[in-house]
Amino acid sequence: MPNFPPQNWYNPKIESERNFEKSINTVYVGALSLKDTYIEEYCEWVILQNGRITFDIYSYNLHLDTFEYLKRLRSPFINFYDEGIDYESLPVTLSNYSIGLILYKGSTPNYVYNAPNKLFEYLACGLRVVFPDVMKGIYPYASEIVKPIEFTKIPSISFFLELDREPFFFQEKYSAERATAQLVSKLTNHMKYN
Repeated sequence: MPNFPPQNWYNPKIESERNFEKSINTVYVGALSLKDTYIEEYCEWVILQNGRITFDIYSYNLHLDTFEYLKRLRSPFINFYDEGIDYESLPVTLSNYSIGLILYKGSTPNYVYNAPNKLFEYLACGLRVVFPDVMKGIYPYASEIVKPIEFTKIPSISFFLELDREPFFFQEKYSAERATAQLVSKLTNHMKYN
């Protein structure tokens, strides 16, 4: 059964109330490693954009070399929050961003063929999503607001500008309530007849 976020995470007002400045605000939430994610490639690219794009990272689950790398960056365009973020606080925090990133390199079959929880969490919070082209498990969800890229050759800033302009339509089918409704129905029917 999918592990989707609660339906109450989606707030249709978020999209219309966003008031982004000139830069595009991107975010990553979750575990990180230099070996298994494209964190270094993306950080280097963000720095080269010279403020046209910003990047905030929320992670307390990371290797020491990754932690040291992020602390050494000292870029005004990248913020690293090593205390992470509580799951319940994600909707409020993520509403400040326009694009959520998935950065796994696909170094194991699990990362190649799954659609990670963060995909649905980002979508539920009104973010567009960029994911590595090696993650085949996300392709069934690819759309105008969920786009693959090659993180070793990140496209120009115009790719992100166009993605940020796409109208956002939340898919309610990616909520925990919708995913569990069928199970609850079957259990209820089973209890009636036994």
